[in-house]
Amino acid sequence: MEPTPETNPLESAPSPLSSRLVSILAIASGLSVANVHYLPPLLAQVAASYQVAPAQASLLFTATQLGFALGLYLLLPWADITEKKGLILRVLTGSIVALSLLYWAPTWGWALGLALLVGLTSIIPQLAIPLGAQLSPPPQRGEVIGKIMVGLLGGILLARLWSGYLGQDGDWRTVYGVSALLMGGLWLLLKRELPRCPPLSKETYANSLASLLPLWRRYPLLRRSAFIGAMIFGAFGAFWSALSFLLEAPPFELSPGYIGLFGLAGLAGALCAPWAGRLSDRRGVHFTLGLNIGLILLSYLLLGVSSRSLLGIALGVIILDLGVQGGNVSNLTRVHLLNEAARNRLTALYMIAYFLGGAAGSYLGGWAFQQGGWPGVCALGLGSQLLALGVWSLPLPPQQGEESSP
Repeated sequence: MEPTPETNPLESAPSPLSSRLVSILAIASGLSVANVHYLPPLLAQVAASYQVAPAQASLLFTATQLGFALGLYLLLPWADITEKKGLILRVLTGSIVALSLLYWAPTWGWALGLALLVGLTSIIPQLAIPLGAQLSPPPQRGEVIGKIMVGLLGGILLARLWSGYLGQDGDWRTVYGVSALLMGGLWLLLKRELPRCPPLSKETYANSLASLLPLWRRYPLLRRSAFIGAMIFGAFGAFWSALSFLLEAPPFELSPGYIGLFGLAGLAGALCAPWAGRLSDRRGVHFTLGLNIGLILLSYLLLGVSSRSLLGIALGVIILDLGVQGGNVSNLTRVHLLNEAARNRLTALYMIAYFLGGAAGSYLGGWAFQQGGWPGVCALGLGSQLLALGVWSLPLPPQQGEESSP
C-alpha cells in the first residue's frame, strides 16, 4: 500500500499544469544540474592541468556533488517557508558568480573550493521538482515529476557531450565561462515565466532546518528510499568518473569530444522518465523501483564484458541511465507522498543522500580504476546494486503515512 499524503491547509487543490510551464521547469533543471556534471569527459585534462593523479582529479567532480548536497541541506528548507520564484532567482544569481570564478581558478585548492560553490548553487532541479508536484493534481504528479526529470537527467547526460565538445581545444575551463552566460539567460527566462508560488509552511528558517532530523527519524520509508537512491546514483557516478580514463587509453584513445558522445546514448534512458512516472502511478512505486535496480545490475554485467567494445559500452550506458532515471523517479514519487507540507524538506533529505552517494561513487570510481582497472569499477557498481536490492526486499513495519509492506 502506497503512502497516504498528509495534506496542508495552505495548499489548495491544483489545476493541471500547462505543458509550457512543465517544459520550462525541465529546461531549468537540465541547464542547472549540468553545472555539476561537466567534468567527467575532462578529468584527464584536469589531471594534466594541475598535475594530479586520476583519483585526485576525480575529487573535483566529487566536490561539485558534495556542494550540491550541502546546498540541499542549507537552501531547500527555505523552499517550504518562502515564495519560490524569488528563491530560485537568488540561487541562480549565486550560480552565475560561482561559475565565473571557477573559470579563473588559478590553483588546485581554488578549483576545489569553487567547485563546491558551483554545486551548492546548482540545486534548481530540486526546487523545480517539488514546485511541479505542488502545482499538479495528485493523479498526474508522477507523470509531471517524470517530465521534469527528463530535463534533469538530460542535462546530466548532455553536459558530457557539451563539455567534451568545448574541451576539444584542451581547455577544460571554457565550459564554465559559457555556462555562466547560459545561467544569465535562464535567469531572464524564469524571471518572466515562473508564477509566484506561496510557501507551504509558516515556520521560521531555523525551525524548518531543525525539523530535518525529526523528519528523517519519523519516516523509515524516507530512510529506505534515501539509501537505495544513494546506491543508484553511486553506481552512476562511479561509471562516469572512470569512463574518460578507460576511453582515453589504448585501444580506444578517444578525445574528450568523442567521450562526451556517450552522453547521447544515455539520453535514450532519460527520455523514458515519463514512462517510469506513469508506471509508478499504475503499478506502484515498489514494483517500479525493483525493476530499475535490476536494470542497473544488468547494465554493469554488460559493461563488465564490454571493456573493449564501444558498442557494448554504449548499450550499457543506455540501460544504466534508464535504470538510474527510473529508480530516482520512483523514489521521488514515494517521498512526495509522505507529507505535503514538508515536501521540500523531505526532498532535501532524500537528495542529500542521493548526491552523497553520487559523490562517493565518483571518487571511488576513479580510485577503483586506479587500483583494479575497468573490472574494479564494474565490481563496485555491481556491489552497490546488490546492497540496494537487499534493502528493497526488506519489509517495513506498518506506520501511518507509509507502506505497510514492500
